[in-house]
Amino acid sequence: MHVQNVEFVQTGYGKNTVKVLYIRREGSHHSIIELKADVELTLKSRRDYLSGDNSNIIPTDTIKNTVHALAKINGVKTIEQFCLDICHHFLTSFNHVLRAKVYMEEAPWRRLEKNGVQHSHAFIFSPEVCRFCDVEQNISGNPVLHSGVKNMKVLKTTQSGFEGFLRDRFTTLQETKDRCFCTSVYARWRYNSIQDVDFDTAW
Repeated sequence: MHVQNVEFVQTGYGKNTVKVLYIRREGSHHSIIELKADVELTLKSRRDYLSGDNSNIIPTDTIKNTVHALAKINGVKTIEQFCLDICHHFLTSFNHVLRAKVYMEEAPWRRLEKNGVQHSHAFIFSPEVCRFCDVEQNISGNPVLHSGVKNMKVLKTTQSGFEGFLRDRFTTLQETKDRCFCTSVYARWRYNSIQDVDFDTAW
């Protein structure tokens, strides 16, 4: 196959599953955010594909180190803001990066409580729901930010009948006025503005 017959529709590469545990210490009171990030970049040059020239490639190890460094330098208030910080860094620090995309999940830690009193530095892993977000930004555009929840299992033991559904010759399911019901909730939404948003409250 000749190079001139190749059409690049979209290119990208990056580093997945970059893990960070950010601890904010305010005296004896500590707060934590544990996150996992996937970072993808699109570059102007395609020489790496066409001729094996890696001179413009930002190594994936550098991408990983950048995530760690930005957490240290800027802190991590929310995963949404941290995704925005990462995209902004790559688009402003390298003039050959056309697009940056970051997907991030936050581990569901909650503060340990005893007799209604929250512990200052002890936490319990409580996987009731997974908080996630993703940001995509082009060099000449505004960031597009989504947040969401997934893996939130809910169950009802009554008031969840299923009646009046379509029937055809292959239908065998019987209608019922009441039943147990269990499902896993996935929801994702887009912010129409990212200025002065309290992402924790919105989530």
